[in-house]
Amino acid sequence: MTMKKHFLLALLATSILFGCEDESTPTSNEGISIQFDESNQVANEDDDTEITVTLTLNKAATATGTVTLQIDNTTQARVQTTPAHTSGQVVLPVVKGASQLQFSIKAVNNEVVDGDVVAKIQIKPSSFFTVGERHEFQLTVHDDDEAPVYSTANFTAQIEAVLENSTTSTTYTIQLSEAVATDSKVTVSVTSLNTNSFVTNPAVENGKIILLAPVGTASLSFTLATLNNSEVNGHTEVSFAIISTAGSIVKGTQLLQNLTIKDDELVGKLRGYENNGGVDSEKRFYEYDAKGRISKINWETYTGFTRTGTDTYFYDDEDRLVKINKSPGRDIHYLWSNGRIERAELYQDGVLKDYSNYAYDEAENLAGVDPYHRQQDGSFKRGMFSVYLYFVDGNVYKSLLYQDVAGQEEPVLIRTRTYDQYLPALAPVSMVEIVPGVKSQKNLAGRYREETLETDATYWLTYEMNEEGLPVKRTASSTGNTQTTVYHYY
Repeated sequence: MTMKKHFLLALLATSILFGCEDESTPTSNEGISIQFDESNQVANEDDDTEITVTLTLNKAATATGTVTLQIDNTTQARVQTTPAHTSGQVVLPVVKGASQLQFSIKAVNNEVVDGDVVAKIQIKPSSFFTVGERHEFQLTVHDDDEAPVYSTANFTAQIEAVLENSTTSTTYTIQLSEAVATDSKVTVSVTSLNTNSFVTNPAVENGKIILLAPVGTASLSFTLATLNNSEVNGHTEVSFAIISTAGSIVKGTQLLQNLTIKDDELVGKLRGYENNGGVDSEKRFYEYDAKGRISKINWETYTGFTRTGTDTYFYDDEDRLVKINKSPGRDIHYLWSNGRIERAELYQDGVLKDYSNYAYDEAENLAGVDPYHRQQDGSFKRGMFSVYLYFVDGNVYKSLLYQDVAGQEEPVLIRTRTYDQYLPALAPVSMVEIVPGVKSQKNLAGRYREETLETDATYWLTYEMNEEGLPVKRTASSTGNTQTTVYHYY
């Protein structure tokens, strides 16, 4: 081999050797640590100035890479970084030869009163760098927003009843203690079993009224207008309640407002009465149908023991009473002739048990009742019968109770009841009921006397009246005995 060839081989070997040495040059930053220059900074929420944060490497990076910083979850929304963080992570690029890294941070002005916070930023561990001693940086963010002045919402006093036929709307006012500082709202619930009897403005939607309160609002209101009809539907109970608030309004203490819409066809009708007679007491409460007729009477009597029941009324197409159901299978049928009831028949499970014939005087007053009762052999026998006498104004004067006696041609007078000294005030219900729905007393009696073969007692009747001139309490007083009757109205 020539000298020249040996020289070329040596040169090639040297080239290969140096090439191998270049490939073994370090490509990682092993042994290099990184930390924050400082640990703490302070920023006001309304200060838009960016703060530069520096991280220092203990020696220059020997290769390119990245450093990842992590902002704690609770304060990520309170700070903004450049480069921007994603889900709280800030990624900083590292170039070969770099000895410092920087990013900027500033507070986010959220215009919400949420207090001061401390945003903590940590260097995430990595196989690329070693984390130094100052691995955490803290930015204290001072909240610049003042707590708003809260306005307390309360209903003002309002009427509690209105007639169904009222032509004036009812205004409900919610007074705020302070004019609202921010756009706010109040939600009012509306509860009623009969929402067809009224309308509101703003309208009720899904059982609620939403009242908006722009900045500066000092009070809120809504109106209710009744919807009139010609039927008896009963009184309507409406309840309004402040159930929630938003913005700078909070709930106060006067959160409820109740209203009764009185059915004008029902107003003044007798709802019932309670007669306290000691060992002989009675309660009767009335229900009415859409035409204002009695539909049911719920009753309770006490004569040493208590009995209760419900009488249900039935009418024909001419609005005439034709039947009263007393209990399952027990009915009283009323037979009409010449425009009046002339006979009543009591059936039990379809079998005629009793019947009564009615007589009328020349003034068309009910003058007598002859009751007949079924005997064991199927025949009917007259029981104790009544005769009624009237004043010329149609108020009953005497009620005479007779009984037939075997072997005697004339019946025996068993009891006499006398009603007199009538007052101008109208009677809500007669003390003497002969036929349901027919009043034998148009006015209130001032005196009542009961005579039997053994007793004779006179009761003086006094009354307490309401503003409409209707009696709310009657007191019947006699020697050693006082009875009271309390009347209730719709």
